[in-house]
Amino acid sequence: STASIPFDPEQARRLLSEAGFPNGRGFPKIEFLYNNSEMHRQIGEALQQMWKKNLNVEISLLNQEWKVYMDSMKQMNYDIVRSGWIGDYADPNTFLDLWVTDGGNNRTGWSHPEYDQLIREASGTLDKTRRFELLDRAENLVIDQVPFLPVFFYTRVFLLHPSVRGWHPTILDHHPYKYVYLERPTPQPNGTASP
Repeated sequence: STASIPFDPEQARRLLSEAGFPNGRGFPKIEFLYNNSEMHRQIGEALQQMWKKNLNVEISLLNQEWKVYMDSMKQMNYDIVRSGWIGDYADPNTFLDLWVTDGGNNRTGWSHPEYDQLIREASGTLDKTRRFELLDRAENLVIDQVPFLPVFFYTRVFLLHPSVRGWHPTILDHHPYKYVYLERPTPQPNGTASP
């Protein structure tokens, strides 16, 4: 996709001023809701600091136990909420389908008829090129509308012994253990072993 969400604090300050909150003055206090997790607390604190520094806007942090947090999110009882998604299949639709109107995972309240139509058309075509064009248009549209703010991507770090075999990088980070095995080191003439 060609869409992006730029970091432009100057434009954000201009828009705040146009909305009647010059230098953040008078901006209502808002809460950042997150589930109990040290990592999510740290992200909330980083957002809190960045918004204060760049926009002079105060946000407070509210953490909730998982079930309460999920209920708050489903009821859209929040100002800003931390949420996440891990793609469960290797296709752009795993992320783009999140934002369709009244979708089970769309907990933003965002709705856009053109977006919904693009996703419907993409799911109804067998033409791969056309499908990806439609999905690209949908992605550009949702990023232009910004019903969510991408903050970070999950990563995993593995330390693998050189004798491990069958552990291959995959887009979904799936590693069927029935194919993973250890290869016995081969003795070398100098007395060392190599995998």
